[in-house]
Parts: sequence; structure tokens; C-alpha cells
Amino acid sequence: MKKAELLFIPTPGISHLVSTVEVAKLLVDRDERLSITFLIMKINFDPKVDRFIDSVSTACNRIRFIHLSKYEPDPNQPNNFFVSLIESQKPSVKEEVSRLVSRSESSPGLPTLAGFVLDKFCTSMIDVANELRIYFSWSRK
Repeated sequence: MKKAELLFIPTPGISHLVSTVEVAKLLVDRDERLSITFLIMKINFDPKVDRFIDSVSTACNRIRFIHLSKYEPDPNQPNNFFVSLIESQKPSVKEEVSRLVSRSESSPGLPTLAGFVLDKFCTSMIDVANELRIYFSWSRK
């Protein structure tokens, strides 16, 4: 049977990350063919987030984390922080997704990217999924 990978994009912050990782754990426990990759947007140094990611990475080898470039707010932009953050990360997300797809296409034993799972605040990432023709879903938390 073919292996599949889901790409989770949570909103930055420990509360969104913890709840999303708990869902991911339930999913990987249900099917050994499934793996999950999280794209982590960093807005500042948060040792709780880093410790949590380290503990999950150690405990489950089918859940992994990729850190996107740190967001540096543009002082000339309006104060809509989250919109600016998500928009600024789209190129990095597209690059990482393209890398994942290329990797799975060149190595038949690796999982195939099956879809995006987006936090409700990250729905503008649907544009990236559409552009790359990848299925998506989002949480209604």
C-alpha cells in the first residue's frame, strides 16, 4: 500500500500547535502508512514551542517539523500582523511543498503528499495549495 503525507500549517503559537499536534498524533496512530509534516512559522523565540517540538519529534518518527524563515514585520505595512505574517510565508511554504513533492517523486518509497491541513487563520495558504494542485482542508476550531 502507498504511503501518504499530510502537510499541516498551524497558526504560530503554542496553543494552536499543541492542539494540532494532538490531532496529528491520532491520525498517525490510526494508519502506519501516514506521516505528517508541520510547517512552523516563527514570530519570536518561544522556548515552550521549541521544547514541545523536540519532545514530539523524539516520541513520534512519523511527525516532523520544518521551520520556515522567521517573520520580520515591515514597519511600513499596516498593523494587520497575522495577515502580513501569513502572506509573507507563502513563498517559503511553496518552496517547501515543491521540495516535498520532488523528493517523493524521485524516491518511490517515500510518502506522497496527499493534502494540506490548515489552521483557520491560515486559509490564505489555500492559494498555494491551488497553485500546486494539492487538496486542502482547514480546521474550524
